[in-house]
Amino acid sequence: MRTIRSRGFSLIELLVVVTIIGILASIAIPAYNDYLIKSRRGAAKAFMMQVATKEEEFFNSTRNYAMSITDPLPTGLGLTAPSELSGHYTFSVGTNGGVAGTYLITATATGGQTVDGNLTLDSTGVKSPSGKW
Repeated sequence: MRTIRSRGFSLIELLVVVTIIGILASIAIPAYNDYLIKSRRGAAKAFMMQVATKEEEFFNSTRNYAMSITDPLPTGLGLTAPSELSGHYTFSVGTNGGVAGTYLITATATGGQTVDGNLTLDSTGVKSPSGKW
């Protein structure tokens, strides 16, 4: 007589595997979201430094900083925000506290990036909040 063996996994084995996958996912997904937030913040900081460099170049040639009242970024700088940051940050350049001859670059967090907060960089090199730089 032959014995018939069933092949496959038992219900208990499948439930154990599904439970392990669920535990791993509950750890991995928040870590991945934190990684995305930090990488976008790094890209925003790099873009702000690029804007500051362009502002200084503009100042050296015109003796004024490029400011724009209607557009978030001055057109005289020839810069646009990177596409990977759209929906996560908006950038603006204005005077620092209304003082002529200064600038303040602001990256305002939007969407899911708001947990990270806003970033600023002024013409003297002061960056805030200091813990985020």
